[in-house]
Amino acid sequence: IHGSHGEVKIHRPDRVMLSKDGRRLIVVDYKFAKLETACEQKLGEETQLQKYEAQVSDYMGLMKEMMPEKEVTGFLWFIKDNRVYQVK
Repeated sequence: IHGSHGEVKIHRPDRVMLSKDGRRLIVVDYKFAKLETACEQKLGEETQLQKYEAQVSDYMGLMKEMMPEKEVTGFLWFIKDNRVYQVK
């Protein structure tokens, strides 16, 4: 994918799954921070969680472009505390 300045940007979600009925794509990105930490940690004006959400949202948008007939959902899986967070 080419960025706004012509540079090549690589997007690589950790996992993309297709539902059994074939109608839905599920994008999962693994995070090794705790969910609570990601909610609290600020990076500039955004929290780490907001940055993670934007990343998965980008992946979801790319999947929708490639397969517009599929419903796409996205999740962050916080491995350390085994919590799953749905990205909307």
